[in-house]
Amino acid sequence: MIGASSTIFALKASLSESIEVRLVRVKKALTAVEQREVKPVDKLARAIISVLKSIRRDPSVTSEQVALVADYRARCDRFDPRKPENRVTNDDTDDPKPSSPTLDSDGKSYAQKFFEELEARS
Repeated sequence: MIGASSTIFALKASLSESIEVRLVRVKKALTAVEQREVKPVDKLARAIISVLKSIRRDPSVTSEQVALVADYRARCDRFDPRKPENRVTNDDTDDPKPSSPTLDSDGKSYAQKFFEELEARS
């Protein structure tokens, strides 16, 4: 797996090019992520989305291209790490739950007993 910086650079550079070139660059970026050749970082997702927005806002865009943009946006949403459903969560199910404080024979926790003894010394 390689970094996404060159892909991000290519996407940003394509903003001034034709719609067809931008669509090809987005398709290549999405394919690279889906084939796990590029890490799906949030900067890459932002770059893809900004190119797709620029295509959608272009006055010369056709209906077929708008359909492609919608498809590419859905593909981008599947790996976008900024979306809550794609975030990696830390499931602590393997870790035991913290136990209650250990109590001595008087029914006091050791921490409570420690602080009482500390106060008694001063």
